[in-house]
Amino acid sequence: MELSECLAGLNDEDISFIAGTDRVLTGRSYVLKMTNKEGVTKLAYSDPVAKRALLNIKISGSAVKVHIYGDNIRRYIDEIASFPEKMVSAIRGCRKCAGADRHQNCIGGYSFVMDDTEHLKCRYFNFVFDVNDDTRSYITEMILKELSCRP
Repeated sequence: MELSECLAGLNDEDISFIAGTDRVLTGRSYVLKMTNKEGVTKLAYSDPVAKRALLNIKISGSAVKVHIYGDNIRRYIDEIASFPEKMVSAIRGCRKCAGADRHQNCIGGYSFVMDDTEHLKCRYFNFVFDVNDDTRSYITEMILKELSCRP
């Protein structure tokens, strides 16, 4: 499966966003794994050396969602706090880390302070955003900030 095949049916802005994200990540040697299950195409980007995921892009029909693995969010949370309220609310309201009750293979969640409140959020069910005209540039900014914190 080619990336261009995955983008069929998307609007020009989403195609440009995904293609641009792909160029940046593959240019930094991130590995792209594409899967299609039950009509949902998943583009998963991971660091080949650290074996750590950076983000997943899920395409279902004309809808696009991005899941960012914000390992370093505490280093750029102040900038995120100025994102659109809908995105900030999604971060505040996302699933808490299960702590000691988490699955044995889980490496743990993300801890950060936002709005003077300490948060511990689940790695696998957080930082998932709809891609649209209001969020594209902010998602790109968050991806670039996370990349700049990684070796």
